[in-house]
Amino acid sequence: MYSVSGSKISVFAVKDVGADGVAVKLMRCAVIDCCKLVWSISVSFGFLILGEDDGVRVFNLRQLVKGRVRKAKSSNSSLKLGLLNGVIGDNVQEAGDCGNKHGSGKCEGTCDAYLCRKNDRNCVSVKRRSVKLKQDSCEDGVCFAAFKGKELETSKSRRRIPVKAISIDALSPNKLLILDSDGGLQLLHLSIPVIGSDITTFMQQLPNTMKVQKVAVLPEIAARTQSVWVSDGYNSVQMMVASDMDSAVSQNDLNESKEKPMHITVGLTIFTGEKIQDLTPLAGNAILILGQGNLYTYATS
Repeated sequence: MYSVSGSKISVFAVKDVGADGVAVKLMRCAVIDCCKLVWSISVSFGFLILGEDDGVRVFNLRQLVKGRVRKAKSSNSSLKLGLLNGVIGDNVQEAGDCGNKHGSGKCEGTCDAYLCRKNDRNCVSVKRRSVKLKQDSCEDGVCFAAFKGKELETSKSRRRIPVKAISIDALSPNKLLILDSDGGLQLLHLSIPVIGSDITTFMQQLPNTMKVQKVAVLPEIAARTQSVWVSDGYNSVQMMVASDMDSAVSQNDLNESKEKPMHITVGLTIFTGEKIQDLTPLAGNAILILGQGNLYTYATS
């Protein structure tokens, strides 16, 4: 959740409350203090991506959701329960304010995950605190990927004009398609990190067939080819087919992506009699187009 007025991004997780699974509890796991403008937000395949000026910022979502663990008080008696930290059993009795009390003397699992015995003086509580970090943090699991080939300057003041990342779409678990405010498309390659390692990125500028205003992508994880629908915002839509979409999972594969260009071809061009307002992918070979007063559906065989 992005608060523009508060310049903060809150990351929440959902936890089941009760055995029936009907009720859920919303828990805040992380808070990001924004010191830069955010133009777009995407959550894809375990990554939180923020579209900023001149690039995107990538967060490892697993590290944000995991939070930080604080052990309030320890006791040898708590180890006799035979339970791991954060696990609540039916035979655990309430003591003091060890969480929400339901039924007869039983302490039901809560976000704070208290473990205690009845009449015990010492009570172990393992609390998960929400992660707090700045947008431009240099911590592990955070990195900034800058756009390639974007050096625009004004004619009078020779002042560089920032290019905004206004749209982010996932093509595969390790490839993201980014639309910038200049109508260009950038392909972000990600190395899928192991726990505790840094995220490695590589940005690749795609050849321009038009000044793109709208992008629609339906991710197909198992497919080696990916259909990308783009529009100039006027009367034309193109279906671009990107090949070699297999997932890279290591640093060596990421280095190979730098040397091997992605093959992109235009497989179809559609012209409409109305100005195109929006695009919605229905399948890899079908698109829904919103005009000024009508909806159109196109599909390829």
